[in-house]
Amino acid sequence: MLSLVDQPNLTPVAELEFCFSVTPLVHTHGMSTTEPEHPLQLMLLPTSDLPECLRIDDVTRITGLRHISELRAELEHRRIARNAAQPAA
Repeated sequence: MLSLVDQPNLTPVAELEFCFSVTPLVHTHGMSTTEPEHPLQLMLLPTSDLPECLRIDDVTRITGLRHISELRAELEHRRIARNAAQPAA
């Protein structure tokens, strides 16, 4: 169980005015105070004859394709689990 000693950035709901939350603690500060060492910067390529929606660099394209692949795998996993849970006809 969380305590205010363990979580100094959390405020008890009872101390908040007009709060009708069922959540015992409220996070009132930013998520992180540190910057990533090497942030990923996605960017468009310089202007060309290509439509704007196609002007992405290889890193951005690969990142997007990887994310799409992960989403498709998750959907397939859910479909298999759903079909396994249904009784055979």
